[in-house]
Amino acid sequence: MLRAQELIAADPGAPHTVRSLAEGAALSPSRFAHLFTAQTGRSPMRALREARLLHAARLLEGCDLTVERVAAASGFPSPFHFHRVFRERFGLPPGAYRSRK
Repeated sequence: MLRAQELIAADPGAPHTVRSLAEGAALSPSRFAHLFTAQTGRSPMRALREARLLHAARLLEGCDLTVERVAAASGFPSPFHFHRVFRERFGLPPGAYRSRK
């Protein structure tokens, strides 16, 4: 599981899937998902979403990319989905999060 966590941390914006992360851990996707959830307390995709949201928050704080580019760089192909999950996680939409500095 450590290898999968390293893959996520190294590039949260990459198009990771359960299958690609499982391959990195040399496990079948179903076995990988089961073990990952048992060891971390959350599914691989929830862990990936959290890593992507934290990456997006760092980008919003540290650069002048548009919100749409931050979404894409963080692995969210849809800016609308990014807006929704970012607001759920941080309590503010991405633009307001950036402005709060």
